[in-house]
Amino acid sequence: MARNGSGTYSLPEDAFVFDTVIEETKVNSNFSDIATEITNSIDKDGQTPITGILQHSVAVGQTANTGSVQGNNPITTEFYEISVCANAGDAVTLPTAKAGQLVIIVNNGANSADVFPASGDKIDGGSTNAAFALAAGANALFICQDATDWDTLGGGFFTPSSTTTLSNKTIDLDANTVTGTLAEFNTALQSESFASLGGSETLVSKTLTAPVLNDPTFDVSVGVTAHTGSSQGDGAITATFVEIATCANAGDAVTLPGAAAGKLVFIANNGANSADVFPASGDKIDGGSANAAVALAAGDNRIYICQDGTDWDTIGGDATELSEDSSPVLGADLDVASYDITSSSNADVDINPHGTGNVVLKTDLVSVGGGSEVGHVSSNSTQDLKLSTNSGTTTGTIIITDGANGAITITPNGTGIIDLPSSMNPTLTSTGKALVLGF
Repeated sequence: MARNGSGTYSLPEDAFVFDTVIEETKVNSNFSDIATEITNSIDKDGQTPITGILQHSVAVGQTANTGSVQGNNPITTEFYEISVCANAGDAVTLPTAKAGQLVIIVNNGANSADVFPASGDKIDGGSTNAAFALAAGANALFICQDATDWDTLGGGFFTPSSTTTLSNKTIDLDANTVTGTLAEFNTALQSESFASLGGSETLVSKTLTAPVLNDPTFDVSVGVTAHTGSSQGDGAITATFVEIATCANAGDAVTLPGAAAGKLVFIANNGANSADVFPASGDKIDGGSANAAVALAAGDNRIYICQDGTDWDTIGGDATELSEDSSPVLGADLDVASYDITSSSNADVDINPHGTGNVVLKTDLVSVGGGSEVGHVSSNSTQDLKLSTNSGTTTGTIIITDGANGAITITPNGTGIIDLPSSMNPTLTSTGKALVLGF
């Protein structure tokens, strides 16, 4: 027969009586049932999976013992709920440590409870016999690494032992000094009042004077050389602060680590040229395209911070020259004010629309020439030069054919005529004018 609801196993056949015939069917029935139950048991080497929900021993509605004394309220179940903790530091005590043992404690009481180890044991590598403060409303899992040491997961507001003093440290609340144990200090912080610790002020009504901040330090990588060429993955960043000391060419690259919410990287570009900063594969910067680099100008610094697992946002590092951005895009009209668009070293100024785009000059006069030379309009390379109106639609044209001895073709549209009034004999009538040609 199977085990009953309490896990008790009984043989299916009645006990055999001395000096009676033992029936083979009953013997086989017992052995078969025992074999079935052994098969249904869990192997200690873990090769048999559990097919149901494993039940643990439970104790709920427990009251922490008044006072903070080791040995009070010994815990004998795997799950233990403290429902009443009348005073900060009221106690419960863990069982004697054994490697692999596990206890879950839930503190639903009104105050922080002291959780003691058994005599000679310790918690989280602290002092032997020292208690762990489990804050009101907190839960903690206690697990043994060996026969004396408990480790915790989760838990209180302050986890050090409640018997550890504050090493003579004090808090100055405008000349009111506060001292006490960590458990008492923990309770005072949660209640925002230090009256129980010898102070007459409450935390919410006072400002700490002359506070000292223990400045955090970050891992630093200085003297970095940006990788030649602009390729994602080059110059992988592995430190929080990175100084690019050498950027030999504009667009030489470094690559941010994989994005994770809250991750922070500082980059200072002390190189001679603008550097390309790539995100890791699949990530993006400032809402741009995935995998797209953002230029960091020479002499600029920038903070990169992740909002989630794929998106970096930046602070600072705005480029001041177009040369510092490898792919600048205008966000509004470009006003040249009183300046020219020019070039250096006799280089051409190219305006190159994409695809079928055209250059449109929205003015009624285009002046060619700088004032000291003859104005010159020419086609590019060996192409004819065509002049027309209305983008070449329903208009006459003048075509200057490329090549030696090329013709100039003037073609009116439809019934249009070629009208050269200043070349006509002014004494002739309007119907008899003739074109005067010179030879």
